[in-house]
Amino acid sequence: MKNKSVNYNTNVNENQMESSTLKSNNSIENEILYKKSMIELREIYWYEKQTLIALKMIMSTAKTTELKEILTLQTKYIRDHIKKLEVKFPSINEIVSVDLNSSRKTSINPNSQD
Repeated sequence: MKNKSVNYNTNVNENQMESSTLKSNNSIENEILYKKSMIELREIYWYEKQTLIALKMIMSTAKTTELKEILTLQTKYIRDHIKKLEVKFPSINEIVSVDLNSSRKTSINPNSQD
């Protein structure tokens, strides 16, 4: 009976070690996934800001009122989305260079006065 108990404890310890290794791997995978997601969000953010600039130029040349109304609605929608992104992710307007293979990251805040 004592022998079974020792074997059981050993198996539990091995399982705990495997579990901690899996948790470690999952946290690394989660960190990489988070970094990649933030890169994608930043790209969306900057593309939407570029789209606002283009829409202003298009609106200035639009001839029909229908087209101007549609462009105005689209501009409002994009501005609202940009504001939501800035509220949820305050550092999104920073230009970040991230190397996924290292922990180094460089950020530049375009709103700062350097």
